[in-house]
Amino acid sequence: MKHPVARTAILLAAVSAALMLAACGSSGGGDDTPDPIDLLLDDRVIRLQRVVERSEILLMPGVHVGYTFSIGGDEGSETEPFFQPATCTGAERCVTETLDPADASTITLNDLINFSTFELGPAEVVLGSRGGLDTVEITSSVNISGSLPEDIVDLTSPSSTAFGFWGVHGFAGVVIGDGPVSGRVRETLVGVETTIPFDGVLSFALAYAMGDVTGMNPTGVGSLTWEGVAEVASARTFERRTGTVNVIIADLTQAPLRASVNIVDIDGFRVGPAEWSNVEITNGHFTHGAVASQDYLEGNFHGPNHEETYGVFDTGSYTGAFGAKLAN
Repeated sequence: MKHPVARTAILLAAVSAALMLAACGSSGGGDDTPDPIDLLLDDRVIRLQRVVERSEILLMPGVHVGYTFSIGGDEGSETEPFFQPATCTGAERCVTETLDPADASTITLNDLINFSTFELGPAEVVLGSRGGLDTVEITSSVNISGSLPEDIVDLTSPSSTAFGFWGVHGFAGVVIGDGPVSGRVRETLVGVETTIPFDGVLSFALAYAMGDVTGMNPTGVGSLTWEGVAEVASARTFERRTGTVNVIIADLTQAPLRASVNIVDIDGFRVGPAEWSNVEITNGHFTHGAVASQDYLEGNFHGPNHEETYGVFDTGSYTGAFGAKLAN
């Protein structure tokens, strides 16, 4: 029998990886949920489907995780929230970086937007609009029993909430999970099988952006401004905060071309360092800092005429996504 501390670590890896992956595709199920056929016929969802079909890129900083676990009545194991950076390849997949490659989570474009990928419990789906973009809020309990090792049974997992927004050329958002998790672990000792209970609290937050990118810089004279929305998740408390974003190119004739990205939360707090006010643009793409540098920002202009811009960011304390439409 493995030592309880070692088994707790194994449980965390298995449960959190499966839960984070399942939560990304949250939707459907439950008496309070709009009929899936009605959702598919909604003009906003039709626009989202078209965005996904044309998507050429997937951005994701990584996953922030916090947990408290105990097993078999032993004293709980608790961590400070930690970060698993992700490496993304093209439009299809991102893989979290872990010490043991077996513990890594692979999250694909299909996971993020395919409502039928996972079996879900009661869910609530709310469509709306904000800042000129369509929005969705999906809260659900996620059944991940089919994604776990066979020795983990009777699992109950926390709910997760996805907050997404999209226009015509991009889709972005955050997924936040926070709540109790429990189950049992099968053990076989001297030929006798038994089960050991475990319980705890698991929290996580991740951000993403996707869409069809322009692939070239805006041109002309004068200035351009994009205005829109941001979703911000605390990497400490795993609370959601709404916000706004302005992306401004003050001088289209300057070389190299630079943009100012200003993200402000609902209380007027500016998210990110001053350096985000002077980000270089290359081939319609802008970035600042490394993923794990606590000042990471990455985005693209979307649409044939730079009509929209979407991106992700991570400061260590906050992770999130933004989207904006050309205002002038």
